[in-house]
Amino acid sequence: MDDVQLANWHAGIDAGPVEVYRIFEPILTRALGIESGAVVWLSDYTLNKTRFKHKEINFQDYQQMQRILSNGFVSPGNKQHSIEVIHADLSETPYKFWRVCLKGTARDEVFVTMFHRSHLKDARRLYRRAHRKEIVLRDHSEAPIRHLLGRIGAHV
Repeated sequence: MDDVQLANWHAGIDAGPVEVYRIFEPILTRALGIESGAVVWLSDYTLNKTRFKHKEINFQDYQQMQRILSNGFVSPGNKQHSIEVIHADLSETPYKFWRVCLKGTARDEVFVTMFHRSHLKDARRLYRRAHRKEIVLRDHSEAPIRHLLGRIGAHV
């Protein structure tokens, strides 16, 4: 992630888009309909939409985007060439759950279309549904989070 560009946007000095990640995983590039190494962008529109709708998200949260995208659980999105990423950060109490949606374009670009915090209940619902339907593109990289999302009836 380009922290300087993100900091400039956050301070109102510069407009987006902000480069947040590059996708190399073959299963994800196929799902997004892009070439390997495509850049994931946070557009000015999405940055501003998130700023107004999700005031709880701060600069440090945006800095977690690479970790979220590289470690999170991934399933197909609702539209063609889109994916959903669910990630949990267990290092803080209360735990933070994230939901990120990405959309690939015909020009080999990828845009973040949604970035917000989620709740354990919603994360579990999405996780279990994808496993039940066998549409998981990539499971979460961390075993404790896979266990937490897969548990039935547990509360955090």
